Amino acid sequence: MKGIYFLSFYTEGPEIDGGFNLSEKSKEVKERLSPYFDEILFYNKRELKGLPGSEEICNYHEEELLMNLNANHIGYFDFKGFLIKETLSKIPENSILIYHDGNFEKNPQYFESDWENINPICNRLLDENGSDIFVQIERSEVPVKHHVKSYVIDKFFPNPQENYIVRNSPLLNAARIILRNTDFSRNFIKEYLELCKDKTLVAKSPDPNPDPEFKWSCGDQDVLNCLIYKYILEGKLNPNFPLYSFLYRVIRFENKPFVWEGQSWNPHPTGSSYIRNT
Repeated sequence: MKGIYFLSFYTEGPEIDGGFNLSEKSKEVKERLSPYFDEILFYNKRELKGLPGSEEICNYHEEELLMNLNANHIGYFDFKGFLIKETLSKIPENSILIYHDGNFEKNPQYFESDWENINPICNRLLDENGSDIFVQIERSEVPVKHHVKSYVIDKFFPNPQENYIVRNSPLLNAARIILRNTDFSRNFIKEYLELCKDKTLVAKSPDPNPDPEFKWSCGDQDVLNCLIYKYILEGKLNPNFPLYSFLYRVIRFENKPFVWEGQSWNPHPTGSSYIRNT
């Protein structure tokens, strides 16, 4: 039977895995979102390391990512592909899986998504994009070259014309990945995982010839951007992929303003932007 599943990862604290302690927040997420999913799956580093094949995943690395503190303690987010692959092997064919970053403490607006209608929303995103995967454009005015290492782009796209196209395309966000469990999505995640095992792709360095406009990069997001644009250029994804971006990463089509926790002013809009990747 088809269903919908939520997958995430949390850290347990500096003394256990080097990350922030999100144990209580993960329990809150489970409690609040459980009514909308067939199952909510949370992993931490200890549990992940109990899974077969995890030897190369979620390991400590010396070099820090200054804009993503503690990411070096958990493999620069390389665990996403590993956990998604593991979960797709266990849930029903054609069911929906959302990988969702677990830091609802840093990003409390994640609770503002339209969870009551999350199943039809996910199906709409996949159907209108003509694919079994979906990630959102970060913001239309942010190009790949600002937040993906030149080293990674050059590895994927040695052709100068393709290289230029990808550098100037919109940045894609790796915080949420929506998939329909099919051969296509499983093959995509398998490729994503294998690429993330190459730490020269996900780590801060090497990057010997950074783009003049480069600011910083975020682990596995480098790989995800280049892999998706590779799929687009190869005709495996529609040229306009991905249709839609969501304000403040709140998965919601209509506008439902919210205020940040602890504030009582300046409501922020939500809702989708219909963006056609050009």
